[in-house]
Amino acid sequence: MGHSFHDGDEDMNEELTTLKKVLVAAAMLDVDKQTFSAEDLIVCAWKTFPESFGLVGYRDAHPDSNRVLAKLMGTLGLCGRGFLEQTDTKTYRLTTSGRKLVRSLNYVPTPESGVTKPARVDRSTTNASETASREQVTVSATPSARGPAPTSRAAANAKPVVVFEDAVFLARVASSVAGQKFSRGGMITFDDACSFWGIARSTSSSVLKARLEEFDQLLSLAEQHVRKTGAPVKTEGKPDVTLTTVVGLQGLHRMLLQRYQRELDGIRAREG
Repeated sequence: MGHSFHDGDEDMNEELTTLKKVLVAAAMLDVDKQTFSAEDLIVCAWKTFPESFGLVGYRDAHPDSNRVLAKLMGTLGLCGRGFLEQTDTKTYRLTTSGRKLVRSLNYVPTPESGVTKPARVDRSTTNASETASREQVTVSATPSARGPAPTSRAAANAKPVVVFEDAVFLARVASSVAGQKFSRGGMITFDDACSFWGIARSTSSSVLKARLEEFDQLLSLAEQHVRKTGAPVKTEGKPDVTLTTVVGLQGLHRMLLQRYQRELDGIRAREG
């Protein structure tokens, strides 16, 4: 039997980034609603993860709406990365990609005491099921009396496709105005850089810090993914993202941080 987040399992908290916590909250709302409001999501995320979304000094009494909303918009937000879709003003719904990612996190939305909470998948049950599935595949793959199963060198050498969960984000960054100008040797403005990072000139210092950290982390994960799989990241409707592209985006990121340090420091100097 899976246990809920509030059963004192601190490891579960540490495994999730704040962005994925918001996505889990969205999946919980998705159980009963096709669409939900920003307020629904703010309250649900706060009730489920008060340590992440409670207002400073009043963690158990009030949610910090900005911490939740900051994870929705921009290139690095849940909407920008294709996990949530905005259907109307301050109204959202979970996408197919969002549901797949939540399932991969081993969090299952379950109603409990009037509040839907994520329960972790029982690993022993999962492993047993996977073992049974592998045994079934082995049996079915055994040549039958009707003749040997057809084989080919291509099939024997075929590698399983490993999907990079942030492929939408990576494709958007690679095809951004800053990315295109960088490849052509054009002049990249601060507004181009802001769009590249998924921020705005009016962004608060706390949001800027979180966005830049996530941006750096995601590019690092993309590099690790491509190096490990030996294959480019497949993106729907856009060119595949190769290792050369990822390394180039990392270089562009560092260059823009240096070029626009004064502007970024101006944002960091703000409160909030």
